[in-house]
Amino acid sequence: MAIPAMADNVFSVNVVGYVNLPLKEGLNLVANPLDTLGNGGGNTVSNVFGGVLPVNTRVQTWNGTGFNGATFAYNKGSKTTNWSPNIQLDPGAGAWITIPPGTFGGTTVTQQIPTVGTVLQGHLVNTNIALAGGLSLLGAIVPMAGDVSNFNYIPKVNDRIQFWNGVGFDGFTFAYNKGSKTTNWSPSSPAFKPGQAFWLNNPVANTWTHNFTVN
Repeated sequence: MAIPAMADNVFSVNVVGYVNLPLKEGLNLVANPLDTLGNGGGNTVSNVFGGVLPVNTRVQTWNGTGFNGATFAYNKGSKTTNWSPNIQLDPGAGAWITIPPGTFGGTTVTQQIPTVGTVLQGHLVNTNIALAGGLSLLGAIVPMAGDVSNFNYIPKVNDRIQFWNGVGFDGFTFAYNKGSKTTNWSPSSPAFKPGQAFWLNNPVANTWTHNFTVN
């Protein structure tokens, strides 16, 4: 029996679950919150997204200095559709997904795209963060919604997070307030949904660990 886990669009059976990723035509910024190793072949785009996305959908992951790209394409020789190349998308990693125009019936139409895998548990380390500092494209390593503080990310001064809103970015900065002599997120503490990715710019070295158990 499927039971709700942390959000309306997240369900799990024991530790196996799925997340519905809301996608529109054009650019989308998503993260993989599940471990798809059990699907066979590892945490690759073919395992995370399967064959449910439209032909000519493009996925781009961040490698620290640039992008790795993959396209869901029709192969005339084999008369099949597949991901080429079949790039990696590990739990907690973010990716740009570009949905071709006209495939969902209009840019304002949202499709719920399911991803299936294992919900990771225990002491988790998000290895997608720029450990020495710099840009990272990432999300929560588990299928939960909430404030970044709920995921045990401990920010440092001048950390900046940016969410894609469909046309541009919403930014949040962890800054020192001279008046109150405290540090806090401005304009508010950033929060995200299951499977939502963001850009993190951490000027100095940092890590991101999270302890999680499915109840």
